[in-house]
Amino acid sequence: MTCDCNRALILAAGRGSRAGSVTANRPKCLLPLAGHPLLDWQLMALRKAGISEIRLVTGYLADRLAPYRLESFHNSHWNTSSIVSSLLVASHWLQESASLVAYSDIVYHPDWIELLKSAPGDITIAYDTMWRQLWEERFEHAEVDAESFREDDGVVSEIGQKVTSLDSIQGQYIGLIKLTPSGWSQILTCLSGISEQEVRGLDVTALLAHLIASGARVRGVSIAGRWCEVDTVKDLMLYESRIRSSREWSHDWR
Repeated sequence: MTCDCNRALILAAGRGSRAGSVTANRPKCLLPLAGHPLLDWQLMALRKAGISEIRLVTGYLADRLAPYRLESFHNSHWNTSSIVSSLLVASHWLQESASLVAYSDIVYHPDWIELLKSAPGDITIAYDTMWRQLWEERFEHAEVDAESFREDDGVVSEIGQKVTSLDSIQGQYIGLIKLTPSGWSQILTCLSGISEQEVRGLDVTALLAHLIASGARVRGVSIAGRWCEVDTVKDLMLYESRIRSSREWSHDWR
């Protein structure tokens, strides 16, 4: 089924420890990139694509996000729980209506939001078919960070496994997912079969792998570049360099 939506949830509870000392006094989503905090780039893209209701899940240094005046849910256990735990604190909201869910350390072009919000399916993720260009710039050994991804006719059959070769990977999940209330209900059912301890350590790709294994239908929408994720200061430096360059860059999100 096709289910348009006009609301989004940004998961901004974690510190982003891989970024090091630059997150000592601010959440990672407030790190500057190309003249704006990461969060500002997301808000601009979401609003340009017609997303009118935006909420945050906060945790680490939540007070630093107060000036945005966005309604929020708070993950008080952000330091000992996972990004899936952050989803759970917004459970009632996700049961109400179709919603986009985004990592807080990514930037993307508004077109990808338009594409995802009108895509069919109860659990639908965006993945980048040009991921390899970005990964080979970011990592000395791209296969160490890259994860398996396979889809057939718009349905994802594998995600999140370690790989030894990049050639079999069809894309990489970019941290954007659309959930209908039915899709969220399927997630809750899946999580009910997992121990509380495992849930506390579960990331989204592992959750998606559990869903696929349980028989849930996870759909994929392909994009081509024009997005980035920030894990480290090195990522920020790379993206700033590419933006300043006069050469066209496949992952310029602006």
